[in-house]
Amino acid sequence: MSMLARLTREQSGLIFATSNGTPFTHRNIHRHFKKTLVKLGLPEIRFHDLRHSYASILASQNVHPKTVQEALGHSTITLTLGTYSHILPSMQKEAAEKLDLLPLDYCLRTGIFGNNEENGQGNIKK
Repeated sequence: MSMLARLTREQSGLIFATSNGTPFTHRNIHRHFKKTLVKLGLPEIRFHDLRHSYASILASQNVHPKTVQEALGHSTITLTLGTYSHILPSMQKEAAEKLDLLPLDYCLRTGIFGNNEENGQGNIKK
C-alpha cells in the first residue's frame, strides 16, 4: 500500500478500505466473498447467510435468546425467537432430558411439585 493510500484511508476514518483508501463497494465485497468460498472449497452461499448461521450457532450452543437478539440488532425478542425457532425443538429435548436427570427426592425436598403440607410430598398423588 502506498503512503498516499494509507494517508487517504487514515484520513477517511475507514476501518476497512480498499488498497487505494476508498470504501469497499457491495460488489467488491461480494466478489471477494465468492472467491474465498471457492478457494476454501466451501459451498456457495449468500453473504447474508453468514448472519443466519451465526445466530443459529449461538442458539444451538444455548446462548440466551436475549444475547442473540442484541448481537443481531433485532428490535424485539419476538423477532429473534420467531426467526430461529426451528432450533428450539432440539433445545426442548435437551431440557426434557435434563429434567429426567433431576432426582425425585430433590424435587420433593425443594417443593418443586408444589406445597402440600398434609402428605409432605407436594402435589403428587398416590
